Amino acid sequence: MTNRISQFWTIIHTVLLGALLGACGQSQAPTSHDGGPAAPSVVGSDGGTSEFATRCADFCIAHPRSLDDCSAESVEDCRATCVARLTAAPHPNDLCLECLLEDAYFGGQRIVLPPTCNPSLECTGELCSYRGCDYCKSDYGAEAACREATRETVECDLDFGPIRDCAELCG
Repeated sequence: MTNRISQFWTIIHTVLLGALLGACGQSQAPTSHDGGPAAPSVVGSDGGTSEFATRCADFCIAHPRSLDDCSAESVEDCRATCVARLTAAPHPNDLCLECLLEDAYFGGQRIVLPPTCNPSLECTGELCSYRGCDYCKSDYGAEAACREATRETVECDLDFGPIRDCAELCG
């Protein structure tokens, strides 16, 4: 069910991006932010899909500060949605593609939950517990080991910025 919903949103993003960017088409050559000519197109002989797939594979890696690992299905959905987003751009140049991925996020839980710490005779300060793993508050190595040992595979969040911000660059 989750996969069908994700595919639905991939199609919706593609249609909306194409419609918005098509409606905002320019009658002159695309320009960069400073008014100069835009970067050359990165679309290859395959219509750009391999370039898009490479960019999206690089993007669809969970944020390094995520507490958990992304499931294979989340990564696959991220890549499909990302490629659909980039493919829908009428004139995908480097600035356009950067804009479409700017401020995007893919990963697990973004908020680092603080451990529960209490005074303890076992430690020279406090004994902390994080997801059922105990360590002394002053032992940073043990804390890192607890965080690594308690990593889980989860469905990850995917969030792109609004496409309207890129309409001018993507022509």
